[in-house]
Amino acid sequence: MMKILPRVNTPATGNATALRSPTRVCMHVRERVLSDGRVLREATALLEEGFSVSIVDVEREQTRPAEEGFRGIHIKHLVKPHWHVPVRMPWRIVRAAEKFVASTLALMRVPADIYHAHDANALPACYAAALLHRRPLIFDAHELPLYELDRGHPRLLRGLLMHSDCAGASGPPSRLKSNARSQYPDV
Repeated sequence: MMKILPRVNTPATGNATALRSPTRVCMHVRERVLSDGRVLREATALLEEGFSVSIVDVEREQTRPAEEGFRGIHIKHLVKPHWHVPVRMPWRIVRAAEKFVASTLALMRVPADIYHAHDANALPACYAAALLHRRPLIFDAHELPLYELDRGHPRLLRGLLMHSDCAGASGPPSRLKSNARSQYPDV
């Protein structure tokens, strides 16, 4: 298991006393996070290790607040009920662009030292935010095999995976785990 220690920041005043500030992790999931136990377990584990955790999720309910706290986790909701309604071409392309831009902007507004994408649909926006902020990117696949590599835009997803700083998966062996092991033997 990879462990990242919190950074030590020294005050600008030149004081010899160092302040410990936790490493800030920004997770992104394109579903409702409060009903996803896997993401909440990972966020809770990171909190217990001393990380500061924020999650950007997509919420269907318009009654939810834009931001809320949950067991020490800061959650920023993108309230987009229309994202869950299927559309046909050419509107599918417009919807995909809207999801990418809105998610990327929301992620970039959250101060983070590490970006963490949950599943392939969250990877492009996290990749863009990590690239623009020059931060590491972690990709976590919850469902295996990763069918998104075989349909849609397989070259794009493979390219994003190869440029991720860490890739992980749960479940039976897959191409994703093989790629992660070849690039990151310690994963």
